[in-house]
Amino acid sequence: MALITCPECNAEISESAKICPKCGYELTPEAVIVGKKSSYIEI
Repeated sequence: MALITCPECNAEISESAKICPKCGYELTPEAVIVGKKSSYIEI
């Protein structure tokens, strides 16, 4: 299971998370994973 960076609070979270457990940011299905240590980018 890979970790990604929450775009709102920069916490490392599971890539399978639907929301960030730290700040509650909703990770939408339209988000795109970029790079090895990934971040979600809204398109």
